Formats: sequence, C-alpha cells, structure tokens
Amino acid sequence: MALKREMGIPIKVIFLTDGQKSHTATPWIKPPENLIQVRKQEATTALHILGVEVSDIHFFNLMDSTLSHLTNEQY
Repeated sequence: MALKREMGIPIKVIFLTDGQKSHTATPWIKPPENLIQVRKQEATTALHILGVEVSDIHFFNLMDSTLSHLTNEQY
C-alpha cells in the first residue's frame, strides 16, 4: 500500500467486520464495544503509517463471523 501511495495510486480500504471476536480472551478490552473501538483505532493508525487518508478508510461494522450469513441484498 505504501508503494502504491508513493506512486500516486489512490488506495481505499474497507473493513467488513467489526473485529469484536478477535481477542475474546483479553479481559481489559471487554465489553465487545471496547474491542471494536480498539480494532478501529489500530487499523486507522496502521493505515496512516502507510499513507492512507482517513477519508479512504471505510468500516462497514458487520459483526464478526457473520459474512457467511449475508443475504443477496447485503452483497
């Protein structure tokens, strides 16, 4: 991504799920809403380092483990 940005190629990043089930055994980031915010901040920080603008980062906030249950309308 960083190389593409350096070349002037626009980058857009989409996160489909919210990350709430990524660290279920970590007590300091409970309830799940806290973990969702931590994951968003981590993603935003990492992408900023790679040169991706905040306006080019999109969070769809679907619950973790639900992608296989999407309806045709949700695709």
